[in-house]
Amino acid sequence: MSDKHPRRHQGDPVGDKLFLLFKSDQGLLQQFRDLKTNTELSTFISANSSVYELLENFCQTESHDNKRINNGAIFFEKNVSVILGVLGLYSLPYCYAGANGARVLIESKKITEQSGKRLAETAEFVFEVCHKDAFAPDQKGFLSILNVRVMHAAARYYTIGKINDEVPVNQDDQLATLLAFSLITLRGLRKLGIDVNQQESVDYLYLWNVIGEKLGLDQCNLPGDVRQASVLDRDMRRREFKQSPQGQLLTRSLIDYIDQENKQSRLVKGEDLLYYFLGDHAAILGINQSAGYSSSLIRGVFNTQKVLGDLNGTNFKMIRRDLKKQLKALDTELRF
Repeated sequence: MSDKHPRRHQGDPVGDKLFLLFKSDQGLLQQFRDLKTNTELSTFISANSSVYELLENFCQTESHDNKRINNGAIFFEKNVSVILGVLGLYSLPYCYAGANGARVLIESKKITEQSGKRLAETAEFVFEVCHKDAFAPDQKGFLSILNVRVMHAAARYYTIGKINDEVPVNQDDQLATLLAFSLITLRGLRKLGIDVNQQESVDYLYLWNVIGEKLGLDQCNLPGDVRQASVLDRDMRRREFKQSPQGQLLTRSLIDYIDQENKQSRLVKGEDLLYYFLGDHAAILGINQSAGYSSSLIRGVFNTQKVLGDLNGTNFKMIRRDLKKQLKALDTELRF
Protein backbone atom coordinates (compact mmCIF):
# COMPACT_ATOMS: atom_id res chain seq x y z
CA MET A 1 0.00 0.00 0.00
CA SER A 2 1.40 3.40 -0.96
CA ASP A 3 2.30 5.73 1.90
CA LYS A 4 1.63 8.78 -0.28
CA HIS A 5 -1.20 11.16 0.50
CA PRO A 6 -4.53 9.92 -0.95
CA ARG A 7 -4.80 13.08 -3.07
CA ARG A 8 -1.76 11.91 -5.04
CA HIS A 9 -3.84 9.01 -6.37
CA GLN A 10 -6.78 11.21 -7.40
CA GLY A 11 -7.02 12.90 -10.77
CA ASP A 12 -9.85 14.65 -12.62
CA PRO A 13 -12.23 12.09 -14.19
CA VAL A 14 -14.31 14.75 -15.94
CA GLY A 15 -11.25 16.39 -17.48
CA ASP A 16 -9.91 13.00 -18.58
CA LYS A 17 -13.20 12.06 -20.26
CA LEU A 18 -13.31 15.40 -22.05
CA PHE A 19 -9.74 14.98 -23.31
CA LEU A 20 -10.49 11.48 -24.63
CA LEU A 21 -13.64 12.80 -26.29
CA PHE A 22 -11.63 15.48 -28.11
CA LYS A 23 -8.90 12.98 -28.97
CA SER A 24 -11.41 10.66 -30.63
CA ASP A 25 -13.30 13.41 -32.50
CA GLN A 26 -11.04 15.85 -34.35
CA GLY A 27 -14.01 17.84 -35.62
CA LEU A 28 -15.24 18.46 -32.09
CA LEU A 29 -11.71 19.35 -31.01
CA GLN A 30 -11.42 21.92 -33.80
CA GLN A 31 -14.74 23.47 -32.78
CA PHE A 32 -13.37 23.83 -29.26
CA ARG A 33 -10.11 25.35 -30.47
CA ASP A 34 -12.04 27.92 -32.52
CA LEU A 35 -13.91 29.28 -29.47
CA LYS A 36 -13.08 32.85 -28.44
CA THR A 37 -15.47 33.86 -25.63
CA ASN A 38 -17.41 32.51 -22.67
CA THR A 39 -20.63 32.83 -24.64
CA GLU A 40 -19.25 30.72 -27.47
CA LEU A 41 -18.09 28.11 -24.96
CA SER A 42 -21.52 27.99 -23.33
CA THR A 43 -23.18 27.53 -26.73
CA PHE A 44 -20.67 24.83 -27.65
CA ILE A 45 -21.40 22.91 -24.45
CA SER A 46 -25.17 23.11 -24.93
CA ALA A 47 -24.96 22.06 -28.60
CA ASN A 48 -22.97 18.87 -27.94
CA SER A 49 -24.73 16.35 -25.72
CA SER A 50 -21.56 14.39 -24.90
CA VAL A 51 -19.85 17.58 -23.71
CA TYR A 52 -23.00 18.80 -21.93
CA GLU A 53 -23.11 15.62 -19.85
CA LEU A 54 -19.67 16.48 -18.50
CA LEU A 55 -19.90 20.27 -18.21
CA GLU A 56 -23.56 21.12 -17.65
CA ASN A 57 -22.88 23.83 -15.04
CA PHE A 58 -19.36 24.79 -16.03
CA CYS A 59 -20.14 28.33 -17.24
CA GLN A 60 -22.10 29.27 -14.14
CA THR A 61 -21.16 31.02 -10.90
CA GLU A 62 -24.66 31.35 -9.43
CA SER A 63 -23.78 29.00 -6.58
CA HIS A 64 -20.78 31.15 -5.64
CA ASP A 65 -20.47 34.52 -3.90
CA ASN A 66 -20.01 36.81 -6.89
CA LYS A 67 -19.33 39.82 -4.68
CA ARG A 68 -16.29 38.08 -3.24
CA ILE A 69 -15.21 37.00 -6.72
CA ASN A 70 -15.38 40.64 -7.83
CA ASN A 71 -13.53 41.87 -4.75
CA GLY A 72 -10.77 39.34 -5.39
CA ALA A 73 -10.51 40.60 -8.97
CA ILE A 74 -10.32 44.23 -7.81
CA PHE A 75 -7.45 43.26 -5.52
CA PHE A 76 -5.68 41.58 -8.43
CA GLU A 77 -6.03 44.59 -10.72
CA LYS A 78 -4.82 46.95 -7.97
CA ASN A 79 -1.63 44.94 -7.42
CA VAL A 80 -1.17 43.41 -10.86
CA SER A 81 2.40 44.52 -11.58
CA VAL A 82 3.77 43.14 -8.31
CA ILE A 83 1.60 40.00 -8.41
CA LEU A 84 3.04 39.04 -11.80
CA GLY A 85 6.55 39.44 -10.43
CA VAL A 86 5.76 37.34 -7.37
CA LEU A 87 4.22 34.63 -9.55
CA GLY A 88 7.41 34.22 -11.54
CA LEU A 89 9.86 34.56 -8.66
CA TYR A 90 8.02 32.82 -5.83
CA SER A 91 4.92 30.89 -6.95
CA LEU A 92 6.57 28.95 -9.80
CA PRO A 93 9.70 27.96 -7.82
CA TYR A 94 7.37 26.93 -4.97
CA CYS A 95 5.83 24.42 -7.39
CA TYR A 96 9.27 23.28 -8.57
CA ALA A 97 10.27 22.44 -4.97
CA GLY A 98 7.71 19.62 -4.95
CA ALA A 99 9.89 16.76 -6.20
CA ASN A 100 7.05 14.49 -7.33
CA GLY A 101 5.21 17.21 -9.21
CA ALA A 102 8.40 18.44 -10.88
CA ARG A 103 8.76 15.06 -12.59
CA VAL A 104 5.66 15.70 -14.68
CA LEU A 105 6.74 19.21 -15.60
CA ILE A 106 10.13 18.06 -16.82
CA GLU A 107 8.57 15.55 -19.22
CA SER A 108 7.80 18.52 -21.47
CA LYS A 109 11.05 19.96 -22.79
CA LYS A 110 9.15 23.14 -23.61
CA ILE A 111 9.04 23.92 -19.88
CA THR A 112 12.83 24.26 -19.77
CA GLU A 113 13.67 25.16 -23.35
CA GLN A 114 11.02 27.88 -23.83
CA SER A 115 10.81 29.54 -20.41
CA GLY A 116 9.73 32.85 -21.94
CA LYS A 117 6.69 31.31 -23.58
CA ARG A 118 5.72 29.39 -20.46
CA LEU A 119 5.95 32.49 -18.27
CA ALA A 120 3.98 34.57 -20.77
CA GLU A 121 1.28 31.89 -21.04
CA THR A 122 1.06 31.65 -17.24
CA ALA A 123 0.68 35.42 -17.00
CA GLU A 124 -1.97 35.39 -19.75
CA PHE A 125 -3.93 32.71 -17.90
CA VAL A 126 -3.83 34.68 -14.66
CA PHE A 127 -5.01 37.81 -16.48
CA GLU A 128 -7.86 36.00 -18.21
CA VAL A 129 -9.24 34.45 -15.01
CA CYS A 130 -8.57 37.17 -12.43
CA HIS A 131 -9.72 40.47 -13.95
CA LYS A 132 -13.07 41.98 -12.94
CA ASP A 133 -15.05 40.88 -16.00
CA ALA A 134 -13.33 37.49 -16.49
CA PHE A 135 -16.60 35.53 -16.41
CA ALA A 136 -18.66 38.01 -18.45
CA PRO A 137 -20.19 36.66 -21.71
CA ASP A 138 -17.76 38.48 -24.02
CA GLN A 139 -14.64 37.56 -22.02
CA LYS A 140 -12.81 34.22 -21.80
CA GLY A 141 -12.25 33.31 -18.15
CA PHE A 142 -14.23 30.05 -18.37
CA LEU A 143 -12.63 29.22 -21.73
CA SER A 144 -9.09 29.74 -20.42
CA ILE A 145 -9.79 27.56 -17.41
CA LEU A 146 -11.18 24.75 -19.55
CA ASN A 147 -8.19 24.93 -21.90
CA VAL A 148 -5.84 24.44 -18.96
CA ARG A 149 -8.02 21.67 -17.52
CA VAL A 150 -7.82 19.73 -20.78
CA MET A 151 -4.06 20.36 -20.96
CA HIS A 152 -3.76 18.82 -17.49
CA ALA A 153 -5.71 15.80 -18.71
CA ALA A 154 -3.40 15.53 -21.73
CA ALA A 155 -0.38 15.60 -19.41
CA ARG A 156 -1.88 12.77 -17.38
CA TYR A 157 -2.59 10.75 -20.50
CA TYR A 158 0.89 11.08 -21.98
CA THR A 159 2.89 10.61 -18.74
CA ILE A 160 0.88 7.87 -17.02
CA GLY A 161 3.20 5.20 -18.48
CA LYS A 162 6.31 6.98 -17.18
CA ILE A 163 4.97 7.80 -13.71
CA ASN A 164 3.26 4.75 -12.21
CA ASP A 165 3.55 5.32 -8.45
CA GLU A 166 0.85 8.03 -8.45
CA VAL A 167 -1.56 9.83 -10.79
CA PRO A 168 0.28 12.55 -12.77
CA VAL A 169 -1.14 16.07 -12.30
CA ASN A 170 -3.06 14.75 -9.30
CA GLN A 171 -5.30 16.56 -6.84
CA ASP A 172 -2.37 17.16 -4.47
CA ASP A 173 -0.23 18.84 -7.13
CA GLN A 174 -3.16 20.88 -8.38
CA LEU A 175 -3.88 22.00 -4.82
CA ALA A 176 -0.23 22.99 -4.39
CA THR A 177 -0.45 25.05 -7.58
CA LEU A 178 -3.65 26.70 -6.36
CA LEU A 179 -1.91 27.64 -3.10
CA ALA A 180 1.07 28.94 -5.08
CA PHE A 181 -1.18 31.28 -7.06
CA SER A 182 -3.22 32.43 -4.05
CA LEU A 183 -1.72 32.02 -0.57
CA ILE A 184 1.93 32.18 -1.68
CA THR A 185 1.22 35.25 -3.80
CA LEU A 186 -0.34 36.99 -0.78
CA ARG A 187 2.66 35.97 1.31
CA GLY A 188 5.01 37.36 -1.33
CA LEU A 189 3.22 40.73 -1.37
CA ARG A 190 3.50 41.00 2.41
CA LYS A 191 7.17 40.02 2.24
CA LEU A 192 7.67 43.04 -0.01
CA GLY A 193 6.00 45.27 2.56
CA ILE A 194 2.78 45.72 0.58
CA ASP A 195 -0.26 46.07 2.79
CA VAL A 196 -2.83 43.29 2.36
CA ASN A 197 -5.73 43.37 4.79
CA GLN A 198 -7.62 40.33 6.03
CA GLN A 199 -10.65 40.85 3.78
CA GLU A 200 -8.49 41.19 0.69
CA SER A 201 -6.75 37.92 1.58
CA VAL A 202 -10.06 36.14 2.07
CA ASP A 203 -11.53 37.43 -1.19
CA TYR A 204 -8.44 36.67 -3.27
CA LEU A 205 -8.28 33.14 -1.89
CA TYR A 206 -12.00 32.73 -2.64
CA LEU A 207 -11.51 33.83 -6.25
CA TRP A 208 -8.80 31.21 -6.70
CA ASN A 209 -10.95 28.56 -5.02
CA VAL A 210 -13.61 29.17 -7.68
CA ILE A 211 -10.95 28.92 -10.39
CA GLY A 212 -9.60 25.75 -8.77
CA GLU A 213 -13.03 24.13 -8.69
CA LYS A 214 -13.51 24.89 -12.40
CA LEU A 215 -10.06 23.40 -13.05
CA GLY A 216 -11.24 20.12 -11.58
CA LEU A 217 -10.22 20.30 -7.92
CA ASP A 218 -12.66 18.53 -5.61
CA GLN A 219 -14.47 21.01 -3.37
CA CYS A 220 -13.56 18.96 -0.31
CA ASN A 221 -9.86 19.62 -1.04
CA LEU A 222 -10.19 23.42 -1.22
CA PRO A 223 -9.21 25.52 1.82
CA GLY A 224 -12.14 27.22 3.50
CA ASP A 225 -10.09 30.19 4.70
CA VAL A 226 -6.56 31.53 4.91
CA ARG A 227 -5.82 29.57 8.10
CA GLN A 228 -6.76 26.29 6.43
CA ALA A 229 -4.72 27.25 3.38
CA SER A 230 -1.70 27.82 5.63
CA VAL A 231 -2.17 24.41 7.27
CA LEU A 232 -2.33 22.77 3.83
CA ASP A 233 0.79 24.66 2.78
CA ARG A 234 2.76 23.45 5.82
CA ASP A 235 1.69 19.87 5.22
CA MET A 236 2.56 20.14 1.52
CA ARG A 237 6.05 21.48 2.26
CA ARG A 238 6.67 18.77 4.86
CA ARG A 239 5.67 15.96 2.51
CA GLU A 240 6.70 17.14 -0.93
CA PHE A 241 9.55 19.64 -0.71
CA LYS A 242 12.69 17.66 -1.51
CA GLN A 243 15.79 18.09 -3.63
CA SER A 244 15.34 16.68 -7.11
CA PRO A 245 17.28 17.07 -10.38
CA GLN A 246 13.99 17.96 -12.09
CA GLY A 247 13.18 20.78 -9.67
CA GLN A 248 16.70 22.17 -9.90
CA LEU A 249 16.68 22.01 -13.70
CA LEU A 250 13.36 23.88 -13.87
CA THR A 251 14.71 26.50 -11.46
CA ARG A 252 17.98 26.97 -13.36
CA SER A 253 16.04 27.43 -16.60
CA LEU A 254 13.92 30.10 -14.92
CA ILE A 255 16.96 31.92 -13.49
CA ASP A 256 18.78 31.85 -16.83
CA TYR A 257 15.73 33.35 -18.53
CA ILE A 258 15.42 36.11 -15.92
CA ASP A 259 19.10 37.03 -16.22
CA GLN A 260 18.96 36.94 -20.02
CA GLU A 261 15.97 39.28 -20.10
CA ASN A 262 17.53 41.69 -17.60
CA LYS A 263 21.11 41.71 -18.88
CA GLN A 264 20.85 45.32 -20.12
CA SER A 265 19.67 46.95 -16.88
CA ARG A 266 20.05 44.28 -14.24
CA LEU A 267 20.05 45.59 -10.68
CA VAL A 268 19.57 42.22 -9.00
CA LYS A 269 20.59 38.71 -10.09
CA GLY A 270 17.81 36.26 -10.82
CA GLU A 271 19.20 33.84 -8.23
CA ASP A 272 19.03 36.53 -5.54
CA LEU A 273 15.45 37.38 -6.46
CA LEU A 274 14.36 33.76 -5.96
CA TYR A 275 16.44 33.43 -2.80
CA TYR A 276 14.72 36.49 -1.32
CA PHE A 277 11.27 34.88 -1.62
CA LEU A 278 12.13 31.24 -0.94
CA GLY A 279 14.42 31.73 2.05
CA ASP A 280 15.23 28.43 3.77
CA HIS A 281 13.71 26.43 0.89
CA ALA A 282 16.06 27.96 -1.69
CA ALA A 283 18.71 25.28 -1.10
CA ILE A 284 16.28 22.57 -2.23
CA LEU A 285 16.33 24.14 -5.68
CA GLY A 286 20.08 24.70 -5.76
CA ILE A 287 19.78 28.44 -5.14
CA ASN A 288 22.56 30.21 -3.25
CA GLN A 289 22.77 33.75 -1.93
CA SER A 290 25.36 35.80 -3.81
CA ALA A 291 27.96 38.08 -2.20
CA GLY A 292 26.05 41.09 -3.54
CA TYR A 293 22.66 40.00 -2.18
CA SER A 294 20.55 42.89 -0.84
CA SER A 295 17.01 42.34 0.45
CA SER A 296 16.44 46.09 0.79
CA LEU A 297 17.35 46.62 -2.87
CA ILE A 298 14.90 43.91 -3.95
CA ARG A 299 12.08 45.47 -1.91
CA GLY A 300 12.97 48.87 -3.35
CA VAL A 301 12.76 47.61 -6.94
CA PHE A 302 9.32 46.11 -6.39
CA ASN A 303 7.97 49.06 -4.42
CA THR A 304 9.13 51.49 -7.10
CA GLN A 305 7.37 49.36 -9.70
CA LYS A 306 4.13 49.46 -7.70
CA VAL A 307 4.30 53.22 -7.03
CA LEU A 308 4.81 53.96 -10.72
CA GLY A 309 1.89 51.71 -11.58
CA ASP A 310 -0.35 53.44 -9.05
CA LEU A 311 0.61 56.86 -10.34
CA ASN A 312 -0.18 56.20 -14.00
CA GLY A 313 -3.66 54.94 -13.05
CA THR A 314 -3.88 52.56 -16.00
CA ASN A 315 -1.44 49.94 -14.80
CA PHE A 316 -3.71 46.95 -15.44
CA LYS A 317 -4.65 47.96 -18.99
CA MET A 318 -1.07 48.83 -19.91
CA ILE A 319 0.36 45.56 -18.60
CA ARG A 320 -2.35 43.51 -20.28
CA ARG A 321 -1.76 45.28 -23.59
CA ASP A 322 2.01 44.76 -23.35
CA LEU A 323 1.50 41.08 -22.49
CA LYS A 324 -0.66 40.55 -25.55
CA LYS A 325 2.10 42.07 -27.69
CA GLN A 326 4.61 39.73 -26.06
CA LEU A 327 2.44 36.68 -26.69
CA LYS A 328 2.06 37.67 -30.33
CA ALA A 329 5.81 38.17 -30.70
CA LEU A 330 6.47 34.78 -29.12
CA ASP A 331 3.89 33.20 -31.43
CA THR A 332 2.05 31.58 -28.54
CA GLU A 333 -1.51 31.42 -27.27
CA LEU A 334 -3.15 29.67 -24.34
CA ARG A 335 -4.96 27.02 -26.36
CA PHE A 336 -5.31 23.28 -25.95
